[in-house]
Amino acid sequence: MEHPFYIELSRIKQAGTQVIDLKVSADFLELDSNDDLQFEGDLHVQGKVSYHPDSLHLELNLEAMAVLPCIICSEPVKLDVNVGGVHHIEMLEDVRGLEYDYSSLIHDHLLLEAPSRAECHGGCKEREALKEHFAKDESMQSPFEDLELE
Repeated sequence: MEHPFYIELSRIKQAGTQVIDLKVSADFLELDSNDDLQFEGDLHVQGKVSYHPDSLHLELNLEAMAVLPCIICSEPVKLDVNVGGVHHIEMLEDVRGLEYDYSSLIHDHLLLEAPSRAECHGGCKEREALKEHFAKDESMQSPFEDLELE
């Protein structure tokens, strides 16, 4: 999928810095449709890139809407994912060609910061109905109950 996450080296070298303010469909992340974690709507990327004699310095803030199934009832739950303060230095010797593609940086940070589980906002209504399945059985032994941590 096409995306605008490219920095033209000749332009940034001449300007010194470049402001980044992009909104792109979250489809750019190309997640497997079988994964629980999905993103919807727009992905908002803000920040700047600075040129240095031997490197590019990126400072980014990312905003997206993640959708996960509730761990109790499996209904979709929408959660804001805000990743602030992404700092990345890319050595110019590692950049191939005339452009630097930072899409994988965005992809990786969003996936690392997205929650792995979610529950309906305000607590799932099904939780009470399933409460008996969550109760701790006193007769059940825990393999770690006698473990002492120093």
